[in-house]
Amino acid sequence: MYILHYIINIMIYQIFICSYQNVSDIENRIEERKLQLAAAKQTLQPTLVFVGNYSSITTCMVVFDCIRYYLTNVIDAVELALYTFFALDIQYPSDSEQLWLFLQQAVGGIKVPGDGRKNGMSIVKLLGQCV
Repeated sequence: MYILHYIINIMIYQIFICSYQNVSDIENRIEERKLQLAAAKQTLQPTLVFVGNYSSITTCMVVFDCIRYYLTNVIDAVELALYTFFALDIQYPSDSEQLWLFLQQAVGGIKVPGDGRKNGMSIVKLLGQCV
């Protein structure tokens, strides 16, 4: 169970940029993420940024094309990112695709045939295990 918790924390860190100090720390993490994606021949897609800790998030935003969209809560930020991916027909980052697919179906209620079939993993099956 500890290993699963560790893997989930790594996946969350890959798609959610959390700065536990202040907003100025975000720029360094965004640059790290751009380099990471460039190495995989990808660009910075809509990225969630939360400032604070898990129990007290002070700032929520979605960063896309150097523009920061500030939102009032985490759910609104996740929804904006999801809908941006869909509206602009942008692929999810490959290193966090499965987590985005889960959020797409669990939060956005969006189901597309063939989603989540990579590596034999079915998001529908995963959602069924969570319920």
